[in-house]
Amino acid sequence: MSSDEVDLSERVPAVPAVDAFAAPDLPPFGEDQLAYDRNEPPLSQRDGIEIRRATVRGHGITTALKQVSQQQTAGAQARERVAAEAERTLVIDRHPHVVTVLDWSRQPWPWYAMEFLDAGSLAERRDELDVTHRLWTAYALADAVAHAHGRGVGHYDITPENVRFASTPEGTWDAPKLIDWAGTPEGGVRRHDARTITPKYASPEMRSPADRDGIGVDSDVYQLGVVVYELLTGHLPERGDGRPARPSRSPGVPAAVDEPLRGALARDPRNRTYLRPFRDALRDAFLAAADGDDEAGRSAARPSTRGRRGVDRAESPTGVDAADRPREGGTDAAARAGAASIGSERDTREPVTETTDLDPPHRPGCVADVPRRVGSDRNVCEDCRTDGRGADAVAVRVRRGRRVVAGGGRRNGVRRRQRRLVARPARRHRG
Repeated sequence: MSSDEVDLSERVPAVPAVDAFAAPDLPPFGEDQLAYDRNEPPLSQRDGIEIRRATVRGHGITTALKQVSQQQTAGAQARERVAAEAERTLVIDRHPHVVTVLDWSRQPWPWYAMEFLDAGSLAERRDELDVTHRLWTAYALADAVAHAHGRGVGHYDITPENVRFASTPEGTWDAPKLIDWAGTPEGGVRRHDARTITPKYASPEMRSPADRDGIGVDSDVYQLGVVVYELLTGHLPERGDGRPARPSRSPGVPAAVDEPLRGALARDPRNRTYLRPFRDALRDAFLAAADGDDEAGRSAARPSTRGRRGVDRAESPTGVDAADRPREGGTDAAARAGAASIGSERDTREPVTETTDLDPPHRPGCVADVPRRVGSDRNVCEDCRTDGRGADAVAVRVRRGRRVVAGGGRRNGVRRRQRRLVARPARRHRG
């Protein structure tokens, strides 16, 4: 089951059940229990790190052993990379589409054993997948990255080579899993070369040293968008004018993925879509394609691509998207998201401007007891709204250290200063 608690194998027969491709659950074992042929060349070898095919003695389980090279001189950076990658992968705490670390240690040298993924990489198999299988693969990868972000772990080098498939029973699709979780935003800033990031999949801020402060989990959203775009269309999104063509122009690709991918590929990280709505849109497009309902596929949910200037939208370490939780001491983001579902008598009003974390003042003359926070139309004070001063909302801004009230029934929203920030309590009749 995915992190969004949706078991797609119950709805689409080609989707394998999680148990069919789950990693084996083994007790701890040491490096001396791993057997491999030293005369056999490693599966991969780069920058003082090698990957070998090894067998766990006593269990007969084949694993991929990643360790500092036994044939080359390994520096301190290679040693730290292997240990950090094992620790970061373990923090993710087992996701069906993230490679599983079976055991690891720093002794006698940094190493870790992971499940052996024997069905090739996404780069090797992309062309043989049909559109529906590609949509499920895209959703599975987005769910894996969202789960990792919820644990406070970013990838920073999402490429087709870092997606490998696990074999599944006949009649079901092989399952993709994301590997190589050694990347860090700091590493990408220090060394802009092919060994740290893959340039053609890197986000704009990762390719530019001047934008080093913008590197974060939003960079993963862009990289994932590039991988998904190439997976669906067969080519990278960049064109001469810098704007990608709509993926739906490719045969069989539903129009429902156009807007989600456009949001994920925004060059400014502050304008990129949330990762979780992007995942949900891919899931909806996949289900519509699997059901053969083209109309449903074209109307699948689209994530918001609203700009993020000044708004903290990073996923929290608790696994709850910032868009789905209240901001501490301020606006309730969930209320903003639900503003469209307000009753019909309020739907005709303009939405309230996003504000700071300050308690808004009431409009002059309002005698309500409790000032409300501005976050959505339904949170505007009822007395303020119905006191005959107009229906436009009150917005609070901060300018040069002072609170400024805008709107409040004034024509053209002319700003006016208001010294009294909290309304007087309602007057009581004296007995």
